[in-house]
Amino acid sequence: MFKRLLALSLFAGALCGAEIVLDDGQVINGTVIGKSGDKVMIEIDAGQGATAKVGMPAGRIIEVRDDSPEENQVAATALGGFAGRGGGYAEVKITGTVGGEITAKGIEQAIIAARRNGVRSLVFNVDSEGSGNLEEVRRIGRVLTKYRGSMDYHAYVKHCIGPALIFVHQAHHIHMAPDSRVGGPMIPADADEEELLMRSDIAHNATAQAREFGRDGRMIGAMIDPAITLAAWQAADRVQMAPALPSDVAKDKVIVVDGPDEVLVLTSAQLAKAGFKPVATVADIGAVIGRTDWDDSSKP
Repeated sequence: MFKRLLALSLFAGALCGAEIVLDDGQVINGTVIGKSGDKVMIEIDAGQGATAKVGMPAGRIIEVRDDSPEENQVAATALGGFAGRGGGYAEVKITGTVGGEITAKGIEQAIIAARRNGVRSLVFNVDSEGSGNLEEVRRIGRVLTKYRGSMDYHAYVKHCIGPALIFVHQAHHIHMAPDSRVGGPMIPADADEEELLMRSDIAHNATAQAREFGRDGRMIGAMIDPAITLAAWQAADRVQMAPALPSDVAKDKVIVVDGPDEVLVLTSAQLAKAGFKPVATVADIGAVIGRTDWDDSSKP
């Protein structure tokens, strides 16, 4: 019955009110009228001049679009956040370990909250070193992929050693803080066969993802999988990469040589040589990418 009411609200003309965007992409016309328990109550058009009230889990509602300040305020109260704000960016601090303080559930909640507020730029402020749970890495990857088409991900990297690399290779835009450091290892030296296979799978997906964004995936791959060897050097106006360093490359042009059984780690000086100019703060990203509306929407 509930699905039938949703379908009617989509195609039956028009109850005046807001456009309510759900997490599966559906948009229903209705009015948020309050909250009952853990559900948001919505009045929708049931057809033939009738209306119906339905309860919707708050987590399923991504955004409420309405021009009425009064209705937006009702929605904000019911959803436990500000509805209809929009613009700017939201910052998500990534600290601790993946599978500990950093979880797929927490990341999804942050994305949903941003979308609900009409914010489409999300900055992952990464300051994480150490080991983590590879299965949680894959779960986070699936969450980021799920919303990637409707969000603009930025990774602002201070220290990113190990599993938190998922936020770097999934980002549309990568920015390095001064004195940043980024790379492996993703798993301990005594990892079992299952962890080794998962790491290889994550590295494969990361290199493919980088290519989708127009980046060379070999560098991120070498940060994850020690089986991937990499040499990088400055050549004319670009960075060149190969599995091994050619003998004719001048010493002062070498960025890094990552040999077999090593996991690539880059320092801020090497990153600068590779073309990543340091960005002082998250707030300064706007000037770098030419955004005049770059303000922190996650702050009151």
